[in-house]
Amino acid sequence: MSEYPESERTMNSFKTWNRTGRAARLKGVFLVALLSAVLWGVSLWQGEKIEPYAGDIQIRYHGQGVSRQALEQIKEAGLKPEAENFPETAAWNVEYYVEAKNPVLNFKQDVTCIMVRGEMDQIVKDRLVAGTYGFGDDEDGCVVSSKTAWELFGSTDVTGSWISVKGKRFVIRGVTAASYPMVMLPAERLETEFFPNVSFSYSGQEGLEGQAEEMIMRFGLPGHEIRINGSIYYAMIRFCRTLPGWALLICFWILMRRARRFRKSDMRLRKVFSFAVMAGGVAALLWYGFRFPGEFIPSRWSDFSFYTEKFTQVKENLFDIAMLPKTRWDVEMIRAFAASVFCSASAAALIIITGSLLLSMPNHTGQE
Repeated sequence: MSEYPESERTMNSFKTWNRTGRAARLKGVFLVALLSAVLWGVSLWQGEKIEPYAGDIQIRYHGQGVSRQALEQIKEAGLKPEAENFPETAAWNVEYYVEAKNPVLNFKQDVTCIMVRGEMDQIVKDRLVAGTYGFGDDEDGCVVSSKTAWELFGSTDVTGSWISVKGKRFVIRGVTAASYPMVMLPAERLETEFFPNVSFSYSGQEGLEGQAEEMIMRFGLPGHEIRINGSIYYAMIRFCRTLPGWALLICFWILMRRARRFRKSDMRLRKVFSFAVMAGGVAALLWYGFRFPGEFIPSRWSDFSFYTEKFTQVKENLFDIAMLPKTRWDVEMIRAFAASVFCSASAAALIIITGSLLLSMPNHTGQE
């Protein structure tokens, strides 16, 4: 009889420890799930920065690049009535540490100067905090970043104000949300002759590589260029952003299998529910995540060497892009791409960890 109270105290201590451990695990599960949700949200946010470039082919040249005359021919061809699927074309040059000046207050700042021939919003697609991007034929208008607006005027409400850049005066048409010093100027007014950067925008169309190749051959543009196909990198982003969703489905499937092991009632209803959730989740993830660019669809399915050659080209293209002198746009996009992929992969890993913690918890009967 003397051992019974001791045994009961031991059992009560074990139950208390078990409840405490379960509460700690639940708290850990909640924190890990919260962190994975935050990372997933960051991944979606960063991926949105690349989405506007999904229909663009950007071409970078070493050396002079494309002449003004060639760009004028492209512009004239695009104005013809039969040119329905003709791409929007813009070209630009970049200079760093160019002095921008407020001629009234005499405030100065060194900025990244982007000289654009064509529509400015095709080159930099940052969110606007004031004004507009103007239009391609405006030779007096410019666009500045919010950083430049604050440094030169102490405000972002500066549309209609004048600044002096490269010895000429320009009126501010719009202010972007960018936090780095930047000014976009019309290249026509500056009489820029050659452009090492060209963008063809094929919004809503497939087969960007083939259409860009046709443009290069049709207008005799220089060879030995490096192409940045926005559709490929956006497709990669879309797939990576589904990784947490696949992790959730895997955890759900494992948890439902574990539940069937201990609960025998309503087995048929549970099977139907599990199948519906899994089928719906897989369909949604496949629909969202697997968007093949036109260049990744072979002309005949028996061409088994197609994907090997295509991925070799993508790898070489990535290496070429890595060796390019980086513009501000390149740096921002590379950061957004890396952040989106990293956060998606991290969120998926944390979801798997959360599932493991849930599986390690004892069930309602106290069994492991």
